[in-house]
Amino acid sequence: MSILGPFGRLARFQQSTEALLKLRFWAVGLACFLLFCIAPASALAASISGKITAAVGGAPVPHAQACVRDVRGSEQVTCAQANEEGEYTLSSIAPDTYKLYFEEPQGGPEYVASYWPEKATYAEAEVLQIGSGEAIVVNTTLVAAGRIEGTLTGEGEAPSSGEVCAYKTDGTRIACGNVVGGSGYRIVSLVPGSYVVGFFMPGYWPKYSGGATEYFKAIPVTVQAGAATIASADLEAKPGFSGTVTARDTGDPIENVRVCASEGVGGFCSLSTFTDEDGNYFLQFPGGNYNVWFEVNGYVRQYYDDAAEVSQATKVSFHETRVRGVDAALESAGSIKGHVATNDGHGYLGEVEVCALGTSSEECVHPDSSSGTYEFLSLAPGSYKVRFSLHGYFTQYFDEKATRSEAESVTVTVGHQSGGVDATLVAEEPPTNITPPFVSGVGKIGETLSCSKGFWMGNPRILTYEYVWFRGEEEIEGAESSTYRLGIADEGESISCAVVVTNSAGAEYEFSSNEIVVPWLGTLSVTKTGGGTGTVSSAPAGIICGVSCEALFEEGTAITLTAVADSGSEFTGWSGACSGTGPCAFTLGEGAEVVANFARMRNDGGGAHTPSPPATPAPAVRKAKKPLRCKAGFLKEKHKGKIRCVKAKPRHKGSHKAKGGGG
Repeated sequence: MSILGPFGRLARFQQSTEALLKLRFWAVGLACFLLFCIAPASALAASISGKITAAVGGAPVPHAQACVRDVRGSEQVTCAQANEEGEYTLSSIAPDTYKLYFEEPQGGPEYVASYWPEKATYAEAEVLQIGSGEAIVVNTTLVAAGRIEGTLTGEGEAPSSGEVCAYKTDGTRIACGNVVGGSGYRIVSLVPGSYVVGFFMPGYWPKYSGGATEYFKAIPVTVQAGAATIASADLEAKPGFSGTVTARDTGDPIENVRVCASEGVGGFCSLSTFTDEDGNYFLQFPGGNYNVWFEVNGYVRQYYDDAAEVSQATKVSFHETRVRGVDAALESAGSIKGHVATNDGHGYLGEVEVCALGTSSEECVHPDSSSGTYEFLSLAPGSYKVRFSLHGYFTQYFDEKATRSEAESVTVTVGHQSGGVDATLVAEEPPTNITPPFVSGVGKIGETLSCSKGFWMGNPRILTYEYVWFRGEEEIEGAESSTYRLGIADEGESISCAVVVTNSAGAEYEFSSNEIVVPWLGTLSVTKTGGGTGTVSSAPAGIICGVSCEALFEEGTAITLTAVADSGSEFTGWSGACSGTGPCAFTLGEGAEVVANFARMRNDGGGAHTPSPPATPAPAVRKAKKPLRCKAGFLKEKHKGKIRCVKAKPRHKGSHKAKGGGG
């Protein structure tokens, strides 16, 4: 029970009423502000209204359409239908620029569309500017339309599809009608007047009204208001062949079947087309003898006539004529699906070739380049071996088998998907050197050096080895085995080797980690002079002069020459590299000449003898090195500070980068 008396309750009511009135006043004010102060005047809708009547007689045209199209922004079309009196109203139109046009009632009678103001085409219509809140009245009259219709034949057949078009006599195309599934056509809503009719059917030569084969020779037809003009044509078929493709189990036509033709025996589709929604097709090309086949996902590929292989197919032969009835009834197919990857994450998956190998057939696809997924969609029921191959990787069969005989079979049945037929391809790896080759042996002329293989890795592990020997910076012609015998040409040179290693993935080469230095050979020449005779010998052996007065020794060899006079002679001394009469000891440099003087013993009356003067030795000359020249297949390359001829490095197989491919 309230403790307020009657006057207290009245005072409280008055206060509440005042507060409510203030709130309402504030709300009304805000609404007015938003409507008149913030909202632009352009937001006020406009309208178009009027009456649509027939041009002849002036009777209203009930249910005719009046439409406006925004020509500046959204291209939005707004339409209104006239009432029984032909009156229409297009309301709530935003102020903008429009084109206004009028169309016949849906379902007839036929009238020619009219574009404001009284234009024949939309392109000719003028732009109508509609302002804010504007109410425009536009009346119009519609002219009763005529039409062109007729039937088509083509060498005794009814073309199943195509287009017939009406043109003004100046060549402007006005309207077209389609031929679909029958021989009849109709072009409606034509303004009364003269038209040239063109007939365009797939597989037939174009034709024009009056039986003309060229447009400028056509005979125009006359169209009258509210009447039908008949224009039919008998078409001439183009050379080629045509037919229908259906499903064997249901007999239903199959759409989008690819029909291929080829004069060769391979699977290259040199000419092709696709079936329409009724399973019909026409393939136009010059005459010849062609293999024809039909393929589409979900059905088994078939060759004409009902053949599974091209070798069993019946060829289609024609010359400047149409061959009809090249049909096919396709069997439903099964599928194989899977995923392909590579063990190294490289390789372009779109280049992988996945092949399903049947008893006498082979069908191949390429996986998706990003996901690696693939699917065969047109396999005949049966058993298949699946092969995966990619350049630079080992060919593999399902399931991870190296040969077809080892491969696991995949069974295909109609309407069933055999999934999970996957593969991870293993990359082929060209040889990679782990331990370089090594040259062993003694660096002396006449000795034999050996070049080890070194240690190599690669996949496959079957490796072949070639050897190359170097004399200094020059490749030694003909030295291609693992051993090399040192000769005179090697004196003063550094001898090394390289090994070229090859497998099915590629080739690599590596130089030896060491080289053998062959000392220079110096020539020691001994000349005997004087009237006496004797022998000069050397230690180490080489000179026995009488028999041999010249010999080769390695540079730095300590040599001792000893002279022994024959009976009746005496050794009178050395000249050249030595002097005196004792043993001649010296270290051989690049070369040396020594003269041994022997005199005949004679009495000159005083018991003395006169020796002959010694000869003067000629200086030795070190031989010059040959300039570096590389034979075909070899390139100059720097190695350990030297320029050498090395075998041109081959490109590695596969698209991945080879590991450790240094030279």
